[in-house]
Amino acid sequence: MIQNAAARLVFNLPKFSHNTPLLRSLHWLPVAAHIRFKILMLAYKAKNGPASSYLKALVTPRTAPRSLKSTSTTQLVPPSLREKVLVLYSSTVSLILAQNETTYLRELPTGQKLLCNRCPPGYRLQKHCTETHQTLCQPCDEGLYTEVWDYIYECLPCRSYICRPHSVCPSGHIVKEKGTPFKDTVCEPCRKKRSADGHLACGQHTECKLDERLLLCGTNYLDNVCVNCSSIVRQGWVKFIIQPFIEIFKNHNTWMLRRFIGSLTNSLDVCLSNQDCCFQQLEEWFSKATEQQVSNLPEIMQAAGIKSHDITNIIEQKLTKIQDEVCICRNILPDHK
Repeated sequence: MIQNAAARLVFNLPKFSHNTPLLRSLHWLPVAAHIRFKILMLAYKAKNGPASSYLKALVTPRTAPRSLKSTSTTQLVPPSLREKVLVLYSSTVSLILAQNETTYLRELPTGQKLLCNRCPPGYRLQKHCTETHQTLCQPCDEGLYTEVWDYIYECLPCRSYICRPHSVCPSGHIVKEKGTPFKDTVCEPCRKKRSADGHLACGQHTECKLDERLLLCGTNYLDNVCVNCSSIVRQGWVKFIIQPFIEIFKNHNTWMLRRFIGSLTNSLDVCLSNQDCCFQQLEEWFSKATEQQVSNLPEIMQAAGIKSHDITNIIEQKLTKIQDEVCICRNILPDHK
């Protein structure tokens, strides 16, 4: 109630307009501070705006306005306690109202003043604005926040308890311990020759049938990929490796790799902002790519400066294995020798 009343006084809102920006900014205040804030708001309204007559009477000086300098001496006369309190209240309210400002003045060493943009809620200042560039902001990390427009270098830690969804085990892992209201899910990797996609049990790798060849060996997050020679020669091999290759990229996920995927698929903004959409774009690229384009992936990745040599080597080894199997199949099928 105290928060609502104070917020409504500042913003001149009707009685039931509870959802105000200032109210959201005050949710963390202790009760004692709520009471002081309400008094502060009432004093500010009584001194500077409409308020009840009895409140105005309380803050109106009971003596005529006087100069700071005494008429009988050359000494300055200090303000009364009431005047000090009103000045303090007014200054504090001005600071609170300034929280909704979206710009701030910055003075350069030369004396020039710049009007800079503040960072929006949820962001912190990375670099002040200059004569040629506006303010550079950066999102707060997990567990940190900013609630008002600001230009501070560090976000504030979240102190309130909040609910978060349980973690989902990544590919190649199973649920070791289910999550509870007080503990997150615990995952563990699958043993050799088994794979999983985040479920409760690791499955045995699929055994290829007599008329099939092992195109890609399974890992702890991928099952064996088995195909028959007729399918791989007549329909091409790209469609059989799309999902395995997507999983390889996911399990070596880095910012640099997503940047490469964004350049490859012409969706750089999407890849840098949403990794799920990024891998969807990569899957779409694979579905349209030729065998030659997929075969050239390791060279393209090296030319792009991908620092993770593991993923480049893994893809290169798997492509070599695929091409060897394709050659064997073409020799087996008489029409494709």
